[in-house]
Amino acid sequence: MQTVRLQLSAIPNRRHAIGEHESLDARVLRRREHAPPKMGRIFRMSATDILADILRLPAEERARLAHELIRSLDGEAEAGAAQAWDAEIERRGAEVDRGVADTMTFDEYRAHIRQRRAARANR
Repeated sequence: MQTVRLQLSAIPNRRHAIGEHESLDARVLRRREHAPPKMGRIFRMSATDILADILRLPAEERARLAHELIRSLDGEAEAGAAQAWDAEIERRGAEVDRGVADTMTFDEYRAHIRQRRAARANR
């Protein structure tokens, strides 16, 4: 069973404790590298217990937490990635407008997905 440590503590002078210009990522990494401070209490909860608590939250809060967890797995976006996607979306939209895009109906798409899944299952 994996154990997750949560620490609750109050730091009187936050700027003095973490440094005025230190990033959030640097603070988190620094906390992980060093032993926990003497102040505060430490609670130990398994990931299963945390999940059970999260599942009791309203859907909107669960969605927000899921989004943040997924974001934590992503690396930094490449420079210009958003602009490249915008250009690709415009290009594809223009192809549809000109009638040159390969399109399919929803039923055709579902049949296509079923075929791909069947092919994977037969591997």
